[in-house]
Amino acid sequence: MSTNCNSEQASPEHLLKWADLDRDDESNNLVPLTYLREESNNLVLLTYLPDESNNLVPLTYLLDESNNSVPLTYLPDESNNLVLLTYLREESKNLVLLTYLPEESNNLVLLTYIPEESNNLLPLTYLPDE
Repeated sequence: MSTNCNSEQASPEHLLKWADLDRDDESNNLVPLTYLREESNNLVLLTYLPDESNNLVPLTYLLDESNNSVPLTYLPDESNNLVLLTYLREESKNLVLLTYLPEESNNLVLLTYIPEESNNLLPLTYLPDE
């Protein structure tokens, strides 16, 4: 499962948002996680994301603070050291495997599942209701 963010948003906190997507507004159908919404509300392939100038860049790279592209396998932690993307920070600042992410109760859940509002777990390949 690939996840990413851009330049100034290259933070583990922002990474969590990539899993927090919504239904297609028009039809209210579930859309595959391979798509996400850009600011214009168009669905774009998850393999691309907008950079600061709103150009789409391959998801395999992200911009570091000096605007250099770095491989998606790394991202800067709070001390600006690059850490493997297989880890992200939870609120307690401990590194956790990317295969897990915290739900609202701060319990870790498998990245293959995400909680919907009723706290039932749904496969990550589908997006939750608003």
